[in-house]
Amino acid sequence: GSVHFSDGTKTLLKADLDGNGKIDTSDIFDAMVYVAYRGVGLDGGLTDEQVAAADIDGDGKVDSTDIYYMLYYVALQGAGKNPSWQDVIYCGTFENRTRKPLCMTHSGFFAPFIIPQKNICRLFEK
Repeated sequence: GSVHFSDGTKTLLKADLDGNGKIDTSDIFDAMVYVAYRGVGLDGGLTDEQVAAADIDGDGKVDSTDIYYMLYYVALQGAGKNPSWQDVIYCGTFENRTRKPLCMTHSGFFAPFIIPQKNICRLFEK
């Protein structure tokens, strides 16, 4: 699950915090514990590499938005979809203020509803 370089360093794949090659509930749990501990001023217990892997949206911090993306990704996998992070982030956010009724992803999936301030996509093949 991690990329190893000739100098001995490694980089974890996005959201694969335990480096086992798959993104699952144990990775989500580790990220949730990190966010909770950091929220009360404690050490989150993750390495710099794990924090970078958990920063799904690339904003430089691990927070509830990253947890949401991880949960959504795992849910789509469980539903038999093959999501990309681009699909999850594009469809999982509500950036525009027009409240368009559909969220079209690059994979040709769509979402039929929007919850205020957060576009919760229910992906169905069109």
